[in-house]
Amino acid sequence: RLNELHSFNSLMAIIVALKSAPIHRLKKTWTQNVPKRDIVQFERISDLMFDTTDNKRRIRDMHMSCKLPCIPFLGLFLTDLIHI
Repeated sequence: RLNELHSFNSLMAIIVALKSAPIHRLKKTWTQNVPKRDIVQFERISDLMFDTTDNKRRIRDMHMSCKLPCIPFLGLFLTDLIHI
């Protein structure tokens, strides 16, 4: 739902939390209690947000193409500021 609302900063926070070691190690919970379609959607969005090829081009394109209002992923801009 956060992807549909264009709240990319909150989306990244939730993805990072679900990929943290204590949550990610719950293999039985992931396989038995989470529907397959939700796991596929989670992996798709996770691959998009953690894609580092071509200077995170996919995330940048997603920011530029979304309709307003949009809450961008702030880590992307902070990284740019550090490199400048």
